[in-house]
Amino acid sequence: MFPGNPRPFLPADQVTVVGVDTPGSADMEEYIATMVQAVQMAAPQAEFVFAPFQGSAITDSILLKTLDNLIGEHPDLMLITVGPLRGGIVQREIESAIHEGILVVAPAGNEGPNSAVGDALSHFADQLMIVSAVDAKGASAPFSQTHPQAFWAPGTEIPVRLKSGTDRRSGTGYAAALAAGVAAQLLSQDSHFEISSALKALRDGSKPITGNGPAVINLKNSIAHLSKPGPTPRK
Repeated sequence: MFPGNPRPFLPADQVTVVGVDTPGSADMEEYIATMVQAVQMAAPQAEFVFAPFQGSAITDSILLKTLDNLIGEHPDLMLITVGPLRGGIVQREIESAIHEGILVVAPAGNEGPNSAVGDALSHFADQLMIVSAVDAKGASAPFSQTHPQAFWAPGTEIPVRLKSGTDRRSGTGYAAALAAGVAAQLLSQDSHFEISSALKALRDGSKPITGNGPAVINLKNSIAHLSKPGPTPRK
């Protein structure tokens, strides 16, 4: 799915991860570590800025402050693993990130195909990456929420390394992390590519793993679909 010899990142390229530990989940350190590993499957040279949450509850004020701080770091890409993202205030933060030229990547959610994606994401669905999960056979994972403009990436049985050994994790968060790695690798090809061009290339380069499955992101194909860089660098 990914080329074997990724090109080195530009010094400014970063992937930003926002995480949260919830009751019954792995602790924060382990959760962040597994997300990083998923990103690095596609983008081993990615640089990271972290903004982890502690505790089981996320208030709007904490989320907004964290997003403000992350946007202030001016990353090329921001992977948000909390959700669902709903409401006008959060929507304005997403809009601010997009305005700053940051490619926002977020999971569609794990509440099943009949549950709607958070409105703060769906409002900008054509300007960011909402990521749904496919299983090992390339079919929509039964837990995955989706959206008509969603991107698709593998999100089941993702291999991870833990302090206690190895494990496999599933969820649209892991699909989004893989997609973020692909997107970051694509953006690293040239600092002049606009986010809109990268999104178009990612969508045009997607193809089904199986004949009846959704089109899954594919880095090699997306690089081939990149349009020529414009005169203005990304912010």
